Amino acid sequence: MKKISKKELFFLSIALFSMFFGSGNLIFPPWMGYQSGEATWISMIGFGLSAVVFPILGIIAIVKFGSLEKLSSRVGKKFAVLFPIIAFLAIGPGLTIPRNAAVSFEMAVIPFFKDASMLVRIMYSIAFFGISYFLCVHPEKLTDTLGKVLGPIMIILMIIVSIGCFFHIPSSFLEPSGNYESSQLVQGFLDGYNTMDTIAALNFGAIVAMNVKEIGIHKSSDIVSCSVKTGWIAGIFMFVIYALMSVVGAISATLVPNCNNGAGVLSGIVGSLFGMPGLLTLACIYILSCLTTCIGLLCSCSNIFCFHLEIFLYSMGKIVYDYILYC
Repeated sequence: MKKISKKELFFLSIALFSMFFGSGNLIFPPWMGYQSGEATWISMIGFGLSAVVFPILGIIAIVKFGSLEKLSSRVGKKFAVLFPIIAFLAIGPGLTIPRNAAVSFEMAVIPFFKDASMLVRIMYSIAFFGISYFLCVHPEKLTDTLGKVLGPIMIILMIIVSIGCFFHIPSSFLEPSGNYESSQLVQGFLDGYNTMDTIAALNFGAIVAMNVKEIGIHKSSDIVSCSVKTGWIAGIFMFVIYALMSVVGAISATLVPNCNNGAGVLSGIVGSLFGMPGLLTLACIYILSCLTTCIGLLCSCSNIFCFHLEIFLYSMGKIVYDYILYC
């Protein structure tokens, strides 16, 4: 009986990390650190609880129950049908999927082409969603595309940017300000929840199990065990990156004052320290974070809606068949 290797588990964890790590995950931590200052680590505890622990628990719950429908059925049959549809519409085509294209364009293209025409925006969207579609056609192979290629590139670029900032900025922390002037733990928890990863976990759980099966693990208990390990390893990756980016935000407050959001903090600090090469690197990080999340959402949403379509077609076929027999 095949057992998952440490290498396969590692790449699968990176794939899950890259699906979780979208534009909000990149922007919220530096903004949190920027406002928290010397209380950054207190804020990070609250942020880690809602942005790391809750999503991983969501993955574990979905994997153990087998699907969001089965988990929802514990509330009621109608809820089991309606809640997954609403959750997937909200986190997918209703908001996050189109937002990924819009945010990546605003963060990675507009800084270099401020007068981009509508045609440029349309062509960018076509290219963005074309690549997303090409990479999500086989959701069971996301370990190869996200885990071995796009995810590692994104992680390496973020680590390079973080370390570069640590070496160039004096490690001085200001007093907490803004929303983090008081109750840093609670505010960190709220901002962590705003990443929407807890809801996204309900989408990604089935994709993780699908990729575990593709590796060759078919026993139910082994699939659950591998998926749980994958979740916690991905959670460690997320917490480390969040911590790095929040500290970058905390120490940058003295260098780039009067910022209004996390995007401004990152662009200001990276641009002032590394100039155009730094901004190009940051643009690549924005595009990769939005692209990988979009791929994960497209896979999970198509999976759930195909499931409901099959049920609908089966039900309609059965009604027609019964009607013919009756007639």
